[in-house]
Amino acid sequence: MRLDIDGDGKSEYIFGVIEYLDKERGIYGDYRNHFYIFDNQMNLKKYVIYDDKRSALPYTFYWMKVNGKMRPAWVTNGREVQKKVDVTDVWGADGSPDDVANNMSTPKDLHFYYLNEDFKLAQIDAPSADQRIVDIIQSSSADTMNGVLNVLIAKNLGTQLKPSYISDFSVAKVQNGLLGQQKSINNLGDPMEYRNLVDTFADKTMSLSSEATEFRGMMWYGLDAHQQQRVTMLDLERGELTDKLITSQRQFTDNALLIKAGFQSAQRKGIFLITNSELEYHDLKTDQVVSTSLNRYSFFGDANFVELYFPITLTDRIAAGQKLPALFTTEQSGLSKGIRLLTPVYTAAGRIEKMVSPARLRLKAETGCKPLDAPVYLGDAQGFAMDYQCSTKIIRFLLKY
Repeated sequence: MRLDIDGDGKSEYIFGVIEYLDKERGIYGDYRNHFYIFDNQMNLKKYVIYDDKRSALPYTFYWMKVNGKMRPAWVTNGREVQKKVDVTDVWGADGSPDDVANNMSTPKDLHFYYLNEDFKLAQIDAPSADQRIVDIIQSSSADTMNGVLNVLIAKNLGTQLKPSYISDFSVAKVQNGLLGQQKSINNLGDPMEYRNLVDTFADKTMSLSSEATEFRGMMWYGLDAHQQQRVTMLDLERGELTDKLITSQRQFTDNALLIKAGFQSAQRKGIFLITNSELEYHDLKTDQVVSTSLNRYSFFGDANFVELYFPITLTDRIAAGQKLPALFTTEQSGLSKGIRLLTPVYTAAGRIEKMVSPARLRLKAETGCKPLDAPVYLGDAQGFAMDYQCSTKIIRFLLKY
């Protein structure tokens, strides 16, 4: 990836390599990370190995500014990073005091980790003993560029001796290894006030406002009882939590298999749901549902088929300042010959009436032209575009509907 990692105003190129240490277990075994940092002339500036037993670096992490330098940050289950080590802990132990501290067997729990200026593991503690930092929320473009992270904090409503299943949630900014002031958000109410946001899937949600950034908050989702999907969506700008149970439109003959993407703004909010045979869009504000066939009868395997749909937004040509939720997918067996987009149609009253694949956005490359792998995001005002390389020039098509 390209990033100004040392804060000198010039971009560097960072290549990450994962080395799996157990040949028999492969990707399921222990691993360590190698970082190769090149300057903009592709000269190697720094080589770093990260291998700490207290917490592995997950595949998905964020970048936080630490004393002017960008460093990886993440939330996961791991061992506590001891800030102070008692002298009795190192008596009779092999290695330096730092080695002993790094290998101390502390209980595993959910922690916010980051790498300091020297690429050593560090930790940010929750504000109090009854609180935990449970996740990192996708930040705005401005916060991302400045190395500022937003985190979700859960406060247990029970006591230390009798913990509760129910938590209050708040958000806070993290920068330079310091946790900022907490901001309360509306919390879940009856009848679904219990929500586990740790052991579930999480993904960033896309913004449906053209004045906002590409992403807007997070969602947590997963299978619930009775073949339902439960989704909890956080709007970071408005400080709102939306919690819904999602069923397929044909509940008795079809199953809700997977929530594919989430979208939200002040006026619109919804998710795409994949069932056995349908693609459904669920509007979380009006509880309306529209669907279209997946046309699943192809030679693609189930796992590959689902992964061929990518979330995107389209600039709304009718409702000023709004975007439309959409899924982008390839078309025809070559996987790069053509594309199509699927999007719900909104009425003037803000209700959805059907799912369509707009003909004007069903693009196919002409002879001599090759589409780039995926749409590119041009910024808040212009949204997404599809680029085609045609000989010595690039043809750009703005995605509007």
